[in-house]
Amino acid sequence: MMNYMDHAATTPVRAEVIEAMIEMMKDQFGNPSSLHRMGVKAERAMETARGQIAEFLNCRAEQVVFTSGGTEGNNLGMRGFLPIEIPVGSNLCIGGVEHSSVLQVAKELERRGVECRLLPVDRHGRILMEEVVKFIDAKTILVSVQHVNNEIGGIQPIEALGKSIRKTAPKAHFHVDGVQAVGKIPVSLQRSDIDSYAFSGHKINATKGIGALYLKNPKVIHPILWGSKQERGLRPGTENVPAIVGLGVAVNRLQNEFDAHQAAFIKNRNAFLQAIEESMDRTMIHTPISLEEAAPHIISLSFEGVKAEIVLHMLEMKEIYVSTGSACSSKARGNRILEQMGIAAKWREGTLRISYGWDASIEEIEELVTALTEAVGEVRELTMR
Repeated sequence: MMNYMDHAATTPVRAEVIEAMIEMMKDQFGNPSSLHRMGVKAERAMETARGQIAEFLNCRAEQVVFTSGGTEGNNLGMRGFLPIEIPVGSNLCIGGVEHSSVLQVAKELERRGVECRLLPVDRHGRILMEEVVKFIDAKTILVSVQHVNNEIGGIQPIEALGKSIRKTAPKAHFHVDGVQAVGKIPVSLQRSDIDSYAFSGHKINATKGIGALYLKNPKVIHPILWGSKQERGLRPGTENVPAIVGLGVAVNRLQNEFDAHQAAFIKNRNAFLQAIEESMDRTMIHTPISLEEAAPHIISLSFEGVKAEIVLHMLEMKEIYVSTGSACSSKARGNRILEQMGIAAKWREGTLRISYGWDASIEEIEELVTALTEAVGEVRELTMR
């Protein structure tokens, strides 16, 4: 039976989400911009989902804009607030271990003359707050960091960072990539210093191709796509109502089950870490051990003397699925995240990311560790001959 341990890449769609989406596609397929009854029903269904998301994130419904996912949310959240004419000498700051959808936006802005500064991180990928004052200054126009790192699972100190930004660069826009945070750790945006916050549906048991972006002040953002007036003109094009409704259902279930999910994540995490400690040597855990510093669903670890990709395929033959890091960067050479963290090359090449779901069983965790121990042992034995 399949043992899927790559939930940070994508999650299975919940049955309730599928049912809600099928109903919208079969019976409630009207265009929400249409003025007739079917259009009105579609619009109401969409606004119900917007309200469900706002309630979960502790913000107002009018602050939620639907997107196609985390990448579009990060692009709109970072670029939509910048002035058309960017002042000469401006800089932007991003975390040193950001997802490619943030890093590539920063590089594009750098080509337009904005200096890009990488905030340094510690060996667990967390921003060094004592160093932030050296990078953020009065000419900083944009700061963007992840809430939870997608490869390591470390929680960034966004509350402290927000306060530091408001003190040093009060006019700077503060964007947060919340793709790996929503549903995994508490998120409340009502009184935060965050200006925009993006997340994606397929990380929380909704479908791919849907997400949402929180905007503290929707009136001061401009679109990065142009067309009709959907989503108040910020995201033109006919809305994907079935996916939006599905996202609302997934978020609603999350809200009702959040505490139970947390307990399940922590149980699986503790079981995995204990089993690894007892059964394997020459390993390095990159994820912070303290749950005050790490989300409970991701563990990144390295095995000395092995190539992780070989181990990944050995596990795959047993229908156990893990990853070597971000799915979006799986074809890139090297691992820039671990490099930024100062991890030596001999450890970087042996790195796997384990990310389990809230419904994973202890038996599945035990099966994973047993297979992992055997695979790493076989690879080490072969390479030492």
